[in-house]
Amino acid sequence: MDEERLYALNRPSFLLDLFCFWKDLTQFRTEYQGKLVFQTMLLLPWNAAEEARYLEAIYKVKPNLVQLNTPSRPKPLRRTIAGRGNDQPEGKMVKRVSEEYLAEFAERIERNTHVPVQLKSGEGGVKFI
Repeated sequence: MDEERLYALNRPSFLLDLFCFWKDLTQFRTEYQGKLVFQTMLLLPWNAAEEARYLEAIYKVKPNLVQLNTPSRPKPLRRTIAGRGNDQPEGKMVKRVSEEYLAEFAERIERNTHVPVQLKSGEGGVKFI
């Protein structure tokens, strides 16, 4: 993910420098020996450069598990702090990658990083690769 996409999708309330974030997370991992999980929401397929950056981050940080998700709830009609969709049944479902793409990406992650991957699709179910 690049900073432009980060700000468009996540709308953080403060300036976030992705380079510093990954550097700090890598440092944190050298000190923290507990369980660490990368949880990543996929809306659209990533290009080769985006995938390569993500694989490099996994390789450097060495999480215990990668969880790939797709949206399971509609986007709330209005933005609120509690607007995760749990109490707002109306809304527009956002685009999401296909289950086939999710599974193929998970296989690439495991093959290149040797980190197990858990899939959770908005269409249902959880499965491990």
